[in-house]
Amino acid sequence: MKVKAVFYDDSVLDDYSQRILVEGIDLKRFSKNPVLLFMHNYDSYPAGRITEIRKKGSQLIGEVEFDMNDEFSARVGQKYADGFMNGFSIGVLKQESSDDETLLLERQKKPTISKSELYEISCVSVPSHEDAIVIRTTNKEKENELLRSVFYQNQHLETKQEPVMDLEKLATRLSLGKDKADETSILSEVDKLLKRASDAEKQVTDLQKVTTEKDKTVTTLEERLANLEEAQKTEKVDLLIRGAVESQKITQAEGENYKKLALVDYDSVNELLSKKTGYQPIYNQLAQKQQTDGWEKKKAERSSLKFSDWQKDYSSDLAYARENDKNFYDSILPKR
Repeated sequence: MKVKAVFYDDSVLDDYSQRILVEGIDLKRFSKNPVLLFMHNYDSYPAGRITEIRKKGSQLIGEVEFDMNDEFSARVGQKYADGFMNGFSIGVLKQESSDDETLLLERQKKPTISKSELYEISCVSVPSHEDAIVIRTTNKEKENELLRSVFYQNQHLETKQEPVMDLEKLATRLSLGKDKADETSILSEVDKLLKRASDAEKQVTDLQKVTTEKDKTVTTLEERLANLEEAQKTEKVDLLIRGAVESQKITQAEGENYKKLALVDYDSVNELLSKKTGYQPIYNQLAQKQQTDGWEKKKAERSSLKFSDWQKDYSSDLAYARENDKNFYDSILPKR
């Protein structure tokens, strides 16, 4: 199956504000291997080939042939035949670029690629160049093509004889019997065919509209989900940092830096903060040190006492040991 298409038009910028001069595209290498890839996938086999390619003014145009003997390629080709896919995209190797202002188009932000080498052409769902699409034949053009192919017996341009309509040949082409090989019957059948083609095009257009609306809905839902996930992530990080600040593990100023890190790697920052201890005022630290020093002194003075002695005379200190000095407490427990 073949379709004609515009592959590139340098009179219009692509979605990347880039312009490739068609006259500067070298086709020599491509002509030796005119592959049609799918979505610029260099690691897969081609979906077809380019049977014709040429430059026409600002456009790079040609003809595409899909490999109908391959199941995947045939499916892609049918998408183009049915109008569900229309776009193409070129892959080039830049050789020279120019800052010449006379080559710039309106809103062009990048230098013009003045010379390049064509590597491949791909069929794509959404082309970055809005005019890189299939050339669709209108109903009028189809009618003219049909009439030209079967209406005339004499096609010799060098003669001045008026062309004669071959009604029997046309009736056969339209699957009509010889008894209906008259102009009225034939034109009536042509009108029916054109009506079917028009209805089919309308159905394709309606389906494309439905598909576009569904795509927009899916995109909107995906964006909302992404925003919700981002909001939840931010709230989770805020709670982590606020808790660390309130427990005096970090200062408010440090919190901003930790927040940035947590937005990138929450688990690592959470683990880091969990190991930090809250800040204690100096008087609390001194009191704690005095208590610890006093306890060590008591242990040294009472090293000969048994567990029962501690229970009888120093029960409060024994309780302190059980809570704060487990090794010592276990060492004086009666052995069983």
